[in-house]
Amino acid sequence: MYIGGVCVSIYIILYYTEIGHGKKIISNTKDDDQSASKSLTHFYNGTISPLANLSSIIFRNYDSGVQPYCPGEEEMVDLSVDLAVRQLIDLDEPYQIVTMNIWMRLGWRDCQLTWDPNEFAGITLLRVPYSRLWIPDLVLYERVSDEFYGLKDYPVQIHSDGLVEYNFPSTVEVVCPVDVTNFPFDTQVCPLKFSSWSYHGFHLNITSNAMDADLSNVKENVEWIIKKAPSHRRVSYYQSVPYPDVTFSIFIERKPDYHVTNILMPSFLITCIAILGFLLPVDSGEKVALELTVMLAISVFQLLVADKLPPSSVSTPWIVVYFNFTLFLSGTASLIQVIVLNLHHRGDQKMSEWIAFNVLQPLATITFTDVPGFTPCRCISRQDENMIKQEIFIPEDAQLWVLLAKCVDRLGLMLFLLTFSVGTGIIFTAFSL
Repeated sequence: MYIGGVCVSIYIILYYTEIGHGKKIISNTKDDDQSASKSLTHFYNGTISPLANLSSIIFRNYDSGVQPYCPGEEEMVDLSVDLAVRQLIDLDEPYQIVTMNIWMRLGWRDCQLTWDPNEFAGITLLRVPYSRLWIPDLVLYERVSDEFYGLKDYPVQIHSDGLVEYNFPSTVEVVCPVDVTNFPFDTQVCPLKFSSWSYHGFHLNITSNAMDADLSNVKENVEWIIKKAPSHRRVSYYQSVPYPDVTFSIFIERKPDYHVTNILMPSFLITCIAILGFLLPVDSGEKVALELTVMLAISVFQLLVADKLPPSSVSTPWIVVYFNFTLFLSGTASLIQVIVLNLHHRGDQKMSEWIAFNVLQPLATITFTDVPGFTPCRCISRQDENMIKQEIFIPEDAQLWVLLAKCVDRLGLMLFLLTFSVGTGIIFTAFSL
């Protein structure tokens, strides 16, 4: 009896000890068996979860530093490079550097990372850290930063058929050639060129599955609009060896409203103020001062624009041409006003008959200025002209100089309006081309 009791006690102790060590109690119901086989969170004595078990098996003899190669398959790996533009952060035009937030979408097939989902609880997708598998050597050309941000920070998705997908966000800074000829109505093209630095086309074939970058999730920028982002593949050859690359051309168009409102319109109105200099009376003493003030104001606007544009000698922006044109007009208007003031205050000097009849009278006819004693008609013979000179009343010299100054002032106004209208029309027509 004593020996039988001891055996029963030992059996009970062993039974509960096995349960405590993680032995799974087998249910008698069929539903419990099915749920246990499908679950990925149950732990078994001596084994691990199916996800960890799958990871340990497919990476057992895997070398992440060597390009995947399987006997009977091509040595070349096809890499698809696609991206989505999330945000245009900034375009530094003087330094010609664009900063963008993009989402990279890479895809290739690793023949060493395949499995049968039926043998691993129906698992078809596995996520592992970046460092555990081979990643294609991808480089963003013309980048300013030392590294490709985000490339090594996110997990990689592996499908059961060996398809590897690596999607990660990144902020890139690349050189973007800026053409400001039509500033502020310009469109810039910023290329994002992706290629391999170590592998040539016989080992790594770089392509793009999409014809354009994905712009469906773009955040709006206050100054720029991303119009389109087509992609194109190009193959360069060096010593008969192909080196493929994929380039995404990001077309960005400037929103001109800010510059039109704060630069173009004020400069246009200030130039129009220069017209008032011809209408001011000579005795006011402000004719030249007004023209000089207009020149200084236009120079300030030109400096504001120059600080925003790159120092390029390849092309000259039309807006700079416009500012130089208005500066030239204002300078010419200042010169005309100096001549008007000089003629107006020559009352103590005698005006010769040649100036009176060959300069003053034609100018009076052109500018519709009434000169006492002068006939507006010049269609007479030289003999009749000599008779008229003897019979007409010629005003005092001081009055003649004043009238000549008035004619020059009116002629300057006509030429200023004509030149300003035609020049402005030509320049703004060039903006729209």
